[in-house]
Amino acid sequence: MSQPSVSNRDTQLWLIGGIGLLWNAAGVMNVMMQLNASMLAAMPAEQRAFVEARPSWATIAFAIGVIAGFLGCLLLLLRRREAFSVLAVSLVAIAVHMLSYFAGQSLTAAFSPAGVLFFVLLPLVVATFLVWFANKRRLA
Repeated sequence: MSQPSVSNRDTQLWLIGGIGLLWNAAGVMNVMMQLNASMLAAMPAEQRAFVEARPSWATIAFAIGVIAGFLGCLLLLLRRREAFSVLAVSLVAIAVHMLSYFAGQSLTAAFSPAGVLFFVLLPLVVATFLVWFANKRRLA
């Protein structure tokens, strides 16, 4: 009796979907920390000032982006076609959130160059990749 083989596509789906789920779970935790007054108070002064100065629309976009990203990755793992649409919402929300970084806030005062890369570019790259991957899986 032969064992069922796991296809390369299944491995790819679980690897990318799982990493995406963990990435977005960390984002959801980040939102929760930023909305918790005691956790916000424990942040370094520069980062706390950055979060407190961010417009409310950007905080809402951030929350929508990571929650939609989490749900989209969950849907991806469940092989649901809706994953693409939910991940697309996440990408748009993350892009809107990124606008706040260029709307007068000084990233370099709050973060190192590596921090700017991690907090600005990487979320856009990850969200874009997840939308592309979900679309590829949806069409296949």
